[in-house]
Amino acid sequence: MKKKILQSTLIALVMMAMVVPQAFALNIVVDDYGAIRFYQGDVLGKNDEKGSSGGQAGSSASYSTQDGSQLRARTEVKQSAPIKTLNYAANQRVELQSDGMDSVRTGVKSSDKKSLISPQAKSGTSSFSKKEDTNSKTVNLSYPASTKSKLSPQDRTDYFKDRYSSRPELQSMNEGDRKTAIEKKHEEYQKYSEKLHEQRQERNEERVEIRNRAEEGQGERFEIQSRNVKAELHGANFAYDQATGEVLLTTPSGEEHILQHLPDQAIERMTESGFFVPEEGDVQIETATDGTVKYKATGKRNKKFLGLFDRQVSTEVILDDLTGEAMETDIAPISPLDRLLNTLSF
Repeated sequence: MKKKILQSTLIALVMMAMVVPQAFALNIVVDDYGAIRFYQGDVLGKNDEKGSSGGQAGSSASYSTQDGSQLRARTEVKQSAPIKTLNYAANQRVELQSDGMDSVRTGVKSSDKKSLISPQAKSGTSSFSKKEDTNSKTVNLSYPASTKSKLSPQDRTDYFKDRYSSRPELQSMNEGDRKTAIEKKHEEYQKYSEKLHEQRQERNEERVEIRNRAEEGQGERFEIQSRNVKAELHGANFAYDQATGEVLLTTPSGEEHILQHLPDQAIERMTESGFFVPEEGDVQIETATDGTVKYKATGKRNKKFLGLFDRQVSTEVILDDLTGEAMETDIAPISPLDRLLNTLSF
């Protein structure tokens, strides 16, 4: 009798282990040709050694700068051979969606369309057939910084005009003025996007990483890191589109946005625009209800108290990711004394 009870208990435990989904670390690596490999690993603990994420057995999810120095300790992951590979010629998309504090859902979707960015559909989900979802506690997606976009010039033109024409500031214009404003902004966008593209092609040995922040107890938040700059995203999801070679954000309203700037490029653009922001540090990526995506960073502006004495005022620098336009606003101080000093500084 006892033997039968023991056997039944062991069978039940085995069945539970097979049915209950286990949390694990998932590394996703996009190679220079666009093939995507998935590596599943067990979380072993903290890793303090130098290294960079990749698709090698036994590698760890640590993150490195261009010169190889590690930015922070990360969870060490024991990896084996790839559990899945998406051929570079496939029209597939890898989506990272937060399931809350404890896990991230990684979805793989496919489409027969050559171009998955449709100006007529602000959410591209209707173009895909869902193939599979995987839940994991820690996710790291690594892709080449120099990835060449597969979007045609016409695709990019249609994308820009569709997104920009919906801006609230254009809605009060008459049709002629609105068309003129869109064409003018598109010309500026074309020149600036070509510059961004050329900068990316010089980064042959660099990689960009997208990860969730499970270690800090903020698994619902994602980070994207390029060079020595990290940008935190909250309330939206990332996707790597294999057919176009682009990284996209899906906003809470369901709209898709092609990420134009890497985090370090956003900081560089803010600096070029005349604003003082740290060259190394964290920035935020925020999405608005009108579908716009913006980078935000804390900066400083020099002012003179009573026009005589130098002092610095904290500011917030905002970069429109679509157009590359940057603007600055003062951050209201909490202290009544600081508010008074700011009022008397110019």
